[in-house]
Amino acid sequence: MTVPQPWTTIPLNAILHASAALVLLCIVEVFITNRKYALFCVLPFLLFPSAMTWYTQLHKDGFFILGCLCFLYGLIKLACLSTWESRAWEQIKALGFVFLGAVLVWIVRPYGVQLLQYMTLAISLLMTIMLIIKAHNKRISIPKATLIATLFWLIIVLLVPLTRGGIQVEIPQVTQEIPKEIPKEIPKEILKEIPKEIPKEIPKGWLGVLNYPFQVLDSMGAALGMVRDGFRYGYPDAASNIDCDKGLYSIKDIVCYLPRALEIAFLSPFPDQWFAEGSLSGNTAMRRVSALEMVIIYMTMVFLPYFIWYSRKRIETWIILIFCIGMMLCFTLVIPNVGSLYRTRYGFLMTLVALGMGGFFSLLQKKGVILVEPAKKGHN
Repeated sequence: MTVPQPWTTIPLNAILHASAALVLLCIVEVFITNRKYALFCVLPFLLFPSAMTWYTQLHKDGFFILGCLCFLYGLIKLACLSTWESRAWEQIKALGFVFLGAVLVWIVRPYGVQLLQYMTLAISLLMTIMLIIKAHNKRISIPKATLIATLFWLIIVLLVPLTRGGIQVEIPQVTQEIPKEIPKEIPKEILKEIPKEIPKEIPKGWLGVLNYPFQVLDSMGAALGMVRDGFRYGYPDAASNIDCDKGLYSIKDIVCYLPRALEIAFLSPFPDQWFAEGSLSGNTAMRRVSALEMVIIYMTMVFLPYFIWYSRKRIETWIILIFCIGMMLCFTLVIPNVGSLYRTRYGFLMTLVALGMGGFFSLLQKKGVILVEPAKKGHN
């Protein structure tokens, strides 16, 4: 590790990748009691050849994936009521996973902490509603429900210092003022400034239409649109670009694009891209490898709905879905390139793949053998 050569990072990246697999195993074991089957669910994450594109190279994905999985595992443990019925050490350990994950993400991608905040916001809303219902049904005391809900909202605030260096966007005020006098002709001074060659598509600005307190949605949407334009205009000729002609300039644009973004997030690269030629020979080889990986992913996704239905009463299931699908959507909205998206979505998609495999094993369970145990008292 003291030699100034790129290969010296391989041991560190290997440790990060293996650690992320262990954290994913802990997440899977929240649902699957049989260690052997839980390990099998984690194998795609650990062994897919495409993972070598970052743990054998100088990429930040190892830190980012480990950080996100630690953060997710911490939230899951904090959401389990059994954690709050145990010793204080269990609650401290869960918080430790949350902030360890946030720090790991902040080290390499400060904007990633902003995404963690947004996911925690959605999860906090869900937790608050769930706790209110349980307190009303007297399944949990009001003081304890208040404490848990407050802690989830407090996490969002405590993450603020780590968002320094993230994406900040100021939305100009949109005015509808009509000039008093409309000129009859364009002044010659302005005509001289018009370029002879006009680009095919001129970058637009964000159309902010929401007022306080919903202006935060405008800010988030503007950030997504700005980063997406950076990819679109910065790498217009990349071989694995997808929907590079689609810009996002309003909340309406984002909402209309969400179905397509979901399709790309879960299913790309599509079969017609598996055997196409890449810009480099190495990229062409990775397209062939991704074909096999995507076949496995498609097969596991078939069983994901069954797993969701089987464990629908567990709050942990919905936390994972909100977190993973939300993060995948955010990256799909801003990255119109399948190659880059393949890396950034890996940890989130592989978590859903693991749950899909859990659904498969639950279908094959023998009489008297419970692989995916039902929610226990105190879990949600």
